[in-house]
Amino acid sequence: AILASAFSSLNATRVSIRNHIYTATTSNFTRGAGLHISDSSAFFTECDISSNEAKNVYGTSSNHNPKAEGAGIYSINSTIRLVDSTVNDNLCRAWANTYQSSFVSRGAGIYAGVSSDITIIDSEISRNQVYAPISVFGGGIYCDDTGSSIIISNTLMLYNEANDGSAIY
Repeated sequence: AILASAFSSLNATRVSIRNHIYTATTSNFTRGAGLHISDSSAFFTECDISSNEAKNVYGTSSNHNPKAEGAGIYSINSTIRLVDSTVNDNLCRAWANTYQSSFVSRGAGIYAGVSSDITIIDSEISRNQVYAPISVFGGGIYCDDTGSSIIISNTLMLYNEANDGSAIY
């Protein structure tokens, strides 16, 4: 399934999208404010995925593991191809107001979860930021080490921010 701000849900296992903008979505969902792609193949050409925010805020001790992942694109068990596209100005934030625990923020631009294959060609991934008080990984791209891969060709990666792996972790 592919979930996006442009449509509530696209129930497809394979989709091709050209010249579309996914932008300015602030989500209380902790994963994939712009695009949440699972068990699918998605191909994007000349698309802009920007200014999306995934956040996870907790004010009590009920959740001991707040996470925010993949504000621009969150992928799990999927194949994604980006060509001539931009993934810019996305933000992941995870924090709690009163309870100190394990905070994780990963892959503000792109989060490649378990068994995801991402190919990026002639694109730009810039000014993406992950924020959490403790664990902050992959401002531009976070790639899970459980069967995921990323191929990048002729792509600019500029001004991404994270404690570990500003461009790619």
